[in-house]
Amino acid sequence: MLNRRTMIKTCGAAAGVNTTVPFYTALAEHREIGQPKSATQPKRIVFFLQSQGFSDDNCAVKGIKSGKPLASEDLPVFIDPLAPHRNKLTIIQGLHGKHISPAHSAYYGCLGGYRRNKSTPFDITIDCALSKVLPKAPVPLLSVGMESLNRMKQVPIFHATSAWGPADKASMICDPTFLYRIMFGSVATGKQRNTYDENSKMLDFIARTSTQSAKTLPESGRKKLNPYSDIRKFRDSVSSMSDSLKTYMPEFDEKYSAPQHETDWHDAMLDLTIAALKSGLTNVATINSGCGEFYGSWEGLGVGAKGHSLGHLSMTSDIWTRIRQYNMRMLSKLVTSLEATPEGNGTMMDNTLIVYTSNNADKQHTNGASWPFMTLGNFGGTMQEGHYVKIENDRPINSFYATLLKAAGSPVEHFNLGGAYEKYDTGKGPLRELLA
Repeated sequence: MLNRRTMIKTCGAAAGVNTTVPFYTALAEHREIGQPKSATQPKRIVFFLQSQGFSDDNCAVKGIKSGKPLASEDLPVFIDPLAPHRNKLTIIQGLHGKHISPAHSAYYGCLGGYRRNKSTPFDITIDCALSKVLPKAPVPLLSVGMESLNRMKQVPIFHATSAWGPADKASMICDPTFLYRIMFGSVATGKQRNTYDENSKMLDFIARTSTQSAKTLPESGRKKLNPYSDIRKFRDSVSSMSDSLKTYMPEFDEKYSAPQHETDWHDAMLDLTIAALKSGLTNVATINSGCGEFYGSWEGLGVGAKGHSLGHLSMTSDIWTRIRQYNMRMLSKLVTSLEATPEGNGTMMDNTLIVYTSNNADKQHTNGASWPFMTLGNFGGTMQEGHYVKIENDRPINSFYATLLKAAGSPVEHFNLGGAYEKYDTGKGPLRELLA
C-alpha cells in the first residue's frame, strides 16, 4: 500500500516544485522544540457540529462509572453506528456553557466558548486556533455546511461558527459542486475543468478590481469582497498539489450534479472533507450539519419536518434518532477511511481526533447547563480513547478546548475565559482526565 506522506513528498518532487514546504517546515519546527520522534506524524482534527442539540440521554451508557472503558458496553441506540469504533470512542459529560447562553444556537460561541452572537465573533474559535499550532497545510481550515438543497445552492458561502479573531469570520462552503471545482478543478477534465478555468478568470478579475478599489470602497464594500478573496486563496493554495489531488479526487457523479435529496449533498461534503484530509490539503476541518444555526433538513431520510420545528421535538424522538444515526454513520465512514490510509508506521486515524457535539448544547431553547461531547481517536497518542468520562467541578467547554490545545502541543491556562468570564470555571488549564 502506498504511504500517504511518501506519496505527497514524491509528487512534489516529480512536479519540479516543493508543493509541501509549509507542511514539512511545520514538522521540522516541532522537532526543534524537543518533541519526541513519534510526534513527527502530522496531527489533524475534525469537528462535527449537529444543529438543535445533543443531550446527555443521547450518549448515556447505563451503569458505567467515569473513567471506565467502553469496550464491552452497549451504546445507546442514538449513537449505536459507532459501536465498531468503541475502542476509539470517548463520551464526555459534565461540561457546561452557561456563559454562552445558546438559546436557539450558540453560533461562534460554540467553538469560541464565549457569549453567542449571530453576526460578529468576539474572538478566535478553537478550530482556527488549532490550525495555527498544528502542522501547517495549504488550507488552514476547511469548513463545510450542510442544509437543505435550496439553501446550499442559494448560499454557497456562509458564516456562523468559525472565526480567526474578533470580527474576523472564517468562510463555510455549502455547495459541494462549488467546493469540488475549487479543490479538484485544476486536475479535473471536461466540464469541471472548463468551469474551473472560467471561475479562475472571474476570481482573478474580482481580486484585481478589489485591490484597485480598496482605497475608494467603504468598509462595508470591502467586507463583501472578502469571501471571494478567501476562495481565490483557497484555489491558489491547492492548485500546485496535482498528483496528490488526482490520487484522492472523488468521482464527480450524480450526487453532485443531480442530487435527489439534501443528503446526497451531505454525503458529497463528507467525501470532499475526507479527500481533503487524505490528500494533505488540510489538517483541520469543521463539518456543520445545519450550517451552525437552528435549521436542518433530512428529507432523504424520510424526515418531513425541517428547520426550527425540529428543535421542538425531543432529542430522543424517532425522528432525531434517525438523524443522529445518519450522522453517526458519517463519522463511522470517516474513521474507517482514515484507518485504511497508511501513514508512517500506522494509519491516518492514529494521528487524528474527531470531535462531535452540537452547536447548541443539549437542546433548543437551552441555557447551556449541559454540553456533552464525543471524541474518536487519540490525537497521536495525546488523548484518552475508548472511555466514558464525567467531568466534575463545574468546568466549561472552554476547559475542553484548552485540553485540545495542550494535546496539540500549545498549552494555555484557559481558552477565551479571561476577565469577567473566569467565574464560570472552577479550575484552570486542561482536563487531566482526558489526556493520555
